[in-house]
Formats: sequence, structure tokens, C-alpha cells
Amino acid sequence: YASYSKHLDELGDLVQGWDSYGSDPPSETAIQDAHAILNILSLISKPPSRIAPLADGGVIIWFNKEGRVECLNNGRITIEIGL
Repeated sequence: YASYSKHLDELGDLVQGWDSYGSDPPSETAIQDAHAILNILSLISKPPSRIAPLADGGVIIWFNKEGRVECLNNGRITIEIGL
């Protein structure tokens, strides 16, 4: 999980417009929340398939077709589970 944690920290280096469309970078809150989710995932041995910035600000943690967790810049966390 160290590589996922490092990637999350690197997302904190993104700047306004990181995607060339004016998107907000992930906030410190979103990155901290994503780290907390990642810590829980490590305890249950459930690695994510991908971690990426969200175009509207925040971080998304993907689990292939099983679901996703979005840690938004405003501190809100949304979870979608595919059944």
C-alpha cells in the first residue's frame, strides 16, 4: 500500500487546471480522507485498482467493477458499490 500512499501524496502537487480544463486539484482534506480509506483497505487486504484525481476536485479510489469511493474537496465522501 506504500505505492498507493505515495501516489496520493503526489496528487497534492497538482495545480489548478491540471487537466487543461481548469479543474481544481485535490484538496488537503480530500487527500487526508483518501489516506484514511486506504488505511482501512490495507487492514482488510482490499487493494484498489486505481487512484486518480477527480475533474471536479477530490480523489477517486476505484475497485474495478466492484465500486468506487470519492473523497471530495469539501470533505464529503461518497461510496458506490456494484452488486
